[in-house]
Amino acid sequence: MLQILENGTYRPITDGEFDLLKQSRPDIAALFEDETKKDELQMPTVDDSAPILYHWERAARRMMTGIMKHPKAFIFNEEVDPVKLNIPDYFNIITNPMDFGTIEKKLKAHEYLSMQ
Repeated sequence: MLQILENGTYRPITDGEFDLLKQSRPDIAALFEDETKKDELQMPTVDDSAPILYHWERAARRMMTGIMKHPKAFIFNEEVDPVKLNIPDYFNIITNPMDFGTIEKKLKAHEYLSMQ
């Protein structure tokens, strides 16, 4: 569902607003009308010589610190302990677990080789 941020809160987009989007940006509107269109999108590439690549790790660590301090983020800040939480099938359902704390540790240890 498309939403619009208005006066600090999100609300669903109206049919009239979507019609305006179709008129002004039919290419973008098509992405919401036909979900298969999103598969045609290509990820933009960043040249390895771009200045941001020299600073991405520091920016990412700052971003993770901000995310982890969010009042609703606490549930994602640490690894899930399936034994403690009595979730024996956790790893059967969650095949690639990741939490903010692990991401932060990997950033500090320089385990991510690039921004990608």
